Amino acid sequence: MVLFRAVLILGVTYSLISSVLSISIPSSAKRADGPSNRGTSSSPVYRDHIAKEALKRDPGYQKFTRNAREYGNSTIEKVGIIGAGICGLYTALLLDSMGIAYEILEANPDHVGGRMWTYRFNRTAWENSKPGEPDYYDYFELGAMRWPNITWQKRLLDPALNYSLINIINNHPKTTEKDKVNLIKYVFTMDNNTFNYNDVFRWRFQGLTGDPFKVGIPKKGNVPENLAKENVVEVYGDAFKSFTTLFDESFADGWKEVLKYDDMSVRTYLREKAGLTDIEIDWLETVNDATGHYELSVAQLAVEQWLFSASEWVQPLGGMDRVTYALSKIVQPIYTNTTVTKISAVGGQVENGLNVSTSNPNKPWSIYSHVINTAPLGAVQAIDMTDPALKLTYEWKSAIRKLNYDASVKVGIKFKYRWWQEDLPYHIFGGESYTDRPSRRHDYPSYGMDVADAPGTMIASYTWSQDALRLSSYLHDSKGLESLKRIVLTDLSKTHNVTYEYLEDLYVDMHAYSWYDSPYSVGGFALFTPSQFSTIMPRIATPVQNRIFFAGEALSSGHAWVIGALNSAVRAVAELLSTSSDSREMVYDLCCKWGWVDELEYDWYVPSDSTPTAPGGSCDHCKVTSP
Repeated sequence: MVLFRAVLILGVTYSLISSVLSISIPSSAKRADGPSNRGTSSSPVYRDHIAKEALKRDPGYQKFTRNAREYGNSTIEKVGIIGAGICGLYTALLLDSMGIAYEILEANPDHVGGRMWTYRFNRTAWENSKPGEPDYYDYFELGAMRWPNITWQKRLLDPALNYSLINIINNHPKTTEKDKVNLIKYVFTMDNNTFNYNDVFRWRFQGLTGDPFKVGIPKKGNVPENLAKENVVEVYGDAFKSFTTLFDESFADGWKEVLKYDDMSVRTYLREKAGLTDIEIDWLETVNDATGHYELSVAQLAVEQWLFSASEWVQPLGGMDRVTYALSKIVQPIYTNTTVTKISAVGGQVENGLNVSTSNPNKPWSIYSHVINTAPLGAVQAIDMTDPALKLTYEWKSAIRKLNYDASVKVGIKFKYRWWQEDLPYHIFGGESYTDRPSRRHDYPSYGMDVADAPGTMIASYTWSQDALRLSSYLHDSKGLESLKRIVLTDLSKTHNVTYEYLEDLYVDMHAYSWYDSPYSVGGFALFTPSQFSTIMPRIATPVQNRIFFAGEALSSGHAWVIGALNSAVRAVAELLSTSSDSREMVYDLCCKWGWVDELEYDWYVPSDSTPTAPGGSCDHCKVTSP
C-alpha cells in the first residue's frame, strides 16, 4: 500500500540528503570521507556510483530523460509557478532544494493557500489568542479539513520521514515556534452522531438495520424490504471490498485493478456487478454519498471508499491554513493579485522562453524558461495559450474543458456555545451527522472539545455535487443568505431533534462559501466521470513542448486530497528536470532528497509523440540498492 516510498538507496551520501533545506541527518548516517575507504566496494562513493548507474538503466527513469532528446537539452533558468495553493507552494519547495530560481504568481489578492482555507469569525481575536484559550478555536474549514493517517499519506504526515511536509515545515529555520504545525486527532465518527432520513430522527448507536427510516415498501416507501432492513453503509462497502482490500495490500495493484472498470459509472457497476436495482442504488447513494455521485467513475469512488474507511484521522491544530501559511514564509517570492492571462513563446520559439502576461499592472509580464501550472483546470481554461508555437492539440484543449470538477459548499455557523456537546441527551464530541434534507452533512469540531467556553462554531452544512449547486443559489444576496440561514437551522433542528426556535436563539453569525463561485478555483475538486482517468487525463499530464508542465490534485490519483497535489508536484518537477542537460543527475538528486512516488503517478506522463495510455508499468527509482 506504500504509495510514497522511502529512499532506499544505500549509497546516498550525507551531503546529498542534508542539502534539502534544514533536514537533519543523524551523525551515524554521515559518510566517512577518509582515503582508506574511497574506491573500494564498501565505500559510500562506490555504492553511490553503483546506485546511480542502476538508476540510469531503469526503464521508468528513461521516461524523463528521453524527452531531452526530443527537444534538445534545455537550460532551466527561472521557472514560473502559476498558483500559490498547496501544490504551487510545494513545487517551490522542491525547486528551492534543487537550487532553481522561481516566482509564484497567485491570482487571489487576499489569500495564499488555495483550497486550504480556514475561516475565522473574529480573526483579530484569533491572532491574539493561543492554544487553550477559547478564541483560538473560533474557526472552520472552507476547504480541506482532515487527513486519513495511513501509509499513503507518508509524504505529508510521517514523523519518521525527514522529507515529510510537516517535518520540513517544523524543522525549517524560517518557521517560528508559533508557526509550527501541530497535528491533533480528527474525530471522523462517533456513536452519538445522528441521522435524519425521510423525516425520521435516529442516533447512530441505534443502528441502521430494520428499516428505521420507513423507506421500505411495506412502510409505504419504495425501497425493497430486504434492502431497507439492511445497513446500506455495509452493503456499499461490501460491493467495493475487492478493490479496497487490494488498495490495503498495494495501492498500485489496486489501482491497476480498479482501472479495468474506469469506463463504468458506480451506478452501472452496482447494477451489473452487485445486482441492485436503480431504486436500491438511489437509497445507497442517499445514505452514503452526495446526490449524483454515483454517476462518477468506479475508479474515482473506489479510491474514496478506501480512504474514508480509514480508522485514524488527523488535522492541524488552529486550522489547515497553518500549513500553507508556514510554507508561504519559506518559499518566496509570491506575487498575489496576479492573474495569469496569457502564455506565449518569446519570439515565436519556445526555446527562447515563455512570456507570461498577467493582470497585475506592477508585473504585467515576465519571461521564464519553463512554467509549472498548478492552478485548477477551470482557471487554466481561462488562460490564453493560443500561440501556435505552443502547438496545443485539440485533444489537449478538450481535456482541459471536459475533466470533471465537483461542486462543494460549506456553511459555517457560530452559536453562543457548543449546544451539541452540552444540551443534547447524548453529547456529541466530533464526527458528522447526516440527513437527506438540503444541508446533507453537519460536521462538529474535533478541536477545543475540552476547552471551557470554546466558541460554538461548526460546519452546519457540507454539501457536494447537486446538493452543493442548489445551496449555492442562496449565496449571492442578503435575501438569499437569510433563506440559507433558515434552511440550515431547520435542517439542524430536524437532525438533532430540537426546535428551530432553540437554535435561532443560540445563533450568532454565519459564513457560507461555494467553490464553484470562486474565479480562483472555478470548482471544488476533481472527481472524474467514466473513462476520464484512462482516456483524457494522460494528455494533460503530458508537458507542452517540454516547457509547460501541469500539476495539482486533479492530475494525480488522489483527487480532492492534499497528498494528490504533493504527489503531482514531484512528478511535474521530475519532468522539468528531465529536460535539463544535467537531467540524469538532477532527477536522481530529486529522488534522493524527496523520495519517489508510486509508479502510477509517473505513468500519466507520456512523450509528446506517443499515444496516451492508461496507467501501468514499473518505476522503482529509489528502491535501487547497491551490492
